[in-house]
Amino acid sequence: MAIPRATLAMRLVGSERGATPAPSNTGKPVTGADLTALLAGRTFSGSYQGAPYSEYYDGDGTLRGKDGAGATTGTWKVEGDTVCFTFTSDANPETGCYTANVDGNTVYWFKDGKYNDTATFVVGNPNNY
Repeated sequence: MAIPRATLAMRLVGSERGATPAPSNTGKPVTGADLTALLAGRTFSGSYQGAPYSEYYDGDGTLRGKDGAGATTGTWKVEGDTVCFTFTSDANPETGCYTANVDGNTVYWFKDGKYNDTATFVVGNPNNY
């Protein structure tokens, strides 16, 4: 059976199924305008079920990237102290909303107060997504 597209939102939603414990240091919470500044113009990378992914979050609220299943596209929007992702490249796009903590260039994602995923980021779009 093929693994569904492993976009960030799907990784975050998917990791809710497992009991992944939060790392001992999950950084400091990022809220509101600081959350927009964290995402806009940066590329986030990580691994989901052993497959690498990388996604660029443009300042206009669009995102694009690549994972084990191919190209990813979608949108992101900050609402209060959460960011909501919708991946339009998925067969059945869903929206997931999350809070974030940051430590250096590492972001820790949370949904409903529970740890979901970790990613690292760099400024810019070095992969030209």
